[in-house]
Amino acid sequence: MMAAHYGIDVGETVCVGDWLNDLPMLQTAGRSFAMGQSPDEVKKAATDVLDRDIARGGGIAEAIERAFGK
Repeated sequence: MMAAHYGIDVGETVCVGDWLNDLPMLQTAGRSFAMGQSPDEVKKAATDVLDRDIARGGGIAEAIERAFGK
């Protein structure tokens, strides 16, 4: 796991996903964001759901702002 490689507790990690293949990542990270267009199963697995979606863009920026207050 990448967190262990860098000596970071997995609870301190943040991720963004939008599809079913992202479920394990969303369920493992300390804080996880699902994009607005994600299927319901993905949204339920994430700790947060973004307002932004693929059509409007800006999802990663929104996640950074929400996770780190920037």
